[in-house]
Amino acid sequence: MIKEAMISVREVISISETESRVEPRVDAGEMGCLNLCRQEQIPILITDDWRALPKLIEISTSINVVVSAFVIRALLNRRVLTRDDAETILDRIARNRDWLESKIYEESKK
Repeated sequence: MIKEAMISVREVISISETESRVEPRVDAGEMGCLNLCRQEQIPILITDDWRALPKLIEISTSINVVVSAFVIRALLNRRVLTRDDAETILDRIARNRDWLESKIYEESKK
């Protein structure tokens, strides 16, 4: 996707802000992503960290924080993905993210 210019790589400029705002359920990587969204004026942060989600939403202010399963559902609803494509993607994420017995996986399969 990088080669096709569909995504680009950016660096967080304000490392000190990232490190100083780390919360018990939100690690430095997640804070870095949130700060990068602020820095680059990206309106949405997609996460798979169910435990960090409530705190990320609380501290995100103008950033919309969502779980990747909800993005997949939105793409399915807009007919960008077929049902088979969406299920394949969710199953792959579930295997790679230890979702198989989690609430997020159960909800996303509905």
